[in-house]
Amino acid sequence: MNLAENIKRLRRDKGWTQSQLAKHAQVGTNLISKLERGAADPRLSTLYKLMDALGCSADTLLMDDDRISTSALLKAALERALNLPEEKRKVIIDVVDNYVMAEGFREQFSKENNTLIRIWDQPPDKMLKDEPSQAVE
Repeated sequence: MNLAENIKRLRRDKGWTQSQLAKHAQVGTNLISKLERGAADPRLSTLYKLMDALGCSADTLLMDDDRISTSALLKAALERALNLPEEKRKVIIDVVDNYVMAEGFREQFSKENNTLIRIWDQPPDKMLKDEPSQAVE
């Protein structure tokens, strides 16, 4: 994404029309239209007004995902999530937390780590000590 796409995406995140963004940023609606089409380059003062109105950082507004790292993209996505209502932010936290935990388990039990999971067909305390394990590896 580039500046034009970022402005449009951030505006839509707020559920605003171009006119509403223009009003919040105190710029003309025609300028917003031109910026979203990539037909104009904003002044520095306009960028500050857009960042204030959209509640975003310069990184999020100006990022070009063809030129930045996935870490920067993740940071921008999380910044956008901060503008969501509290209950929606909790859902995102839960999703991220569970995903990271699942990846940790996947890494811990990978073949490269030589960690195997042993599954018994009965509880281990009921198995006889001299009887070979019924484990599946």
